[in-house]
Amino acid sequence: MQAGSKTITLAFNLSAVEALTDPKEVITNAYAWADNIGILTEEPLDRIVDFKQGYKINTDFTSGPRSLPDSLEDTYGMIATDRHIYVGVTDEHQELAEDANWEFIHISDAAASADWELNEDALDRSLDDTDTTGLELPDDERDSIIEIDMPTHQWHLIKRDEKHIFIRPVTEELNRDTIAEDDTVILRRGLYEQHKIAVTIDWIEYYDDLETLIENIDLDEARPNLNEDPLEKLTQKHGEKDEYFAFGFTPHET
Repeated sequence: MQAGSKTITLAFNLSAVEALTDPKEVITNAYAWADNIGILTEEPLDRIVDFKQGYKINTDFTSGPRSLPDSLEDTYGMIATDRHIYVGVTDEHQELAEDANWEFIHISDAAASADWELNEDALDRSLDDTDTTGLELPDDERDSIIEIDMPTHQWHLIKRDEKHIFIRPVTEELNRDTIAEDDTVILRRGLYEQHKIAVTIDWIEYYDDLETLIENIDLDEARPNLNEDPLEKLTQKHGEKDEYFAFGFTPHET
C-alpha cells in the first residue's frame, strides 16, 4: 500500500492481523507510511490484550470493550486523517467499515500490495467460524476432558504446527492424578468452540524447577523463536513454584 502525501489511519481486524506470519514486523514497518495504527475487532478486549502482549505489539488505539460498529464510528470521528483504512477478512467487515466511512481492504489484497507474508492456513481458519480443531468427541468423553487456558499467540503457534511442547506449573487442577500420557486435553484461548484444540499427550515429565526443565526439553518445541533468556522468561510467566511439568502432544485431526 502506498502512502503518498496524505495522512493515514490504519486499523486491522484481529483475525486479519492474526493471519500475518509476523504481525509485529508488519505493524512496525507500517508506521513508515501510516500515522496511526490500531486493532478494531468484534473479539473481547482480553483477546486483544493477549495478542498484543504475546507479540509485544504497541498500537495507538483498540476497540476496547466497544462493539466493532461503534469502535469504527468512534475512531473515525476521533482521529482526523485524510484516509481511514480498515483491513479485514469478511464481507461483514467490509460492510461495517464502509458504513462508518472507512476504506476497506481485504488482508489478502493488503498483503499483496505491501509485500506482507500471510499464513494461509490461519487465514482460512479465520474465515471458517465452525473450525473446531479436533473437537469431534462424544459428549460423555467431552465432559471428562480437562481444558487448559493458553495465550492467543501460543495457540496460533500450535495451529501453525510450530509448537509441540506445553509447559505449566503443577496445580490442584493439573497434576499426576488429573493428566497422564495418552490423555486427551483441550487447549483453549477463549470460550468458543472455534478457539479450542483437542490434543493427545504423547509424553509427560515432571521437574522440581524450571532450570532442570529447560535442560531436559527441546525449548524450540515449547517456545519457538524465544529471543530472551529462557529461565527469566519462563519464571516471569509461571512464577516460582514447587513443581512443573512439560508434555509433548499431537493435535487431533479435524
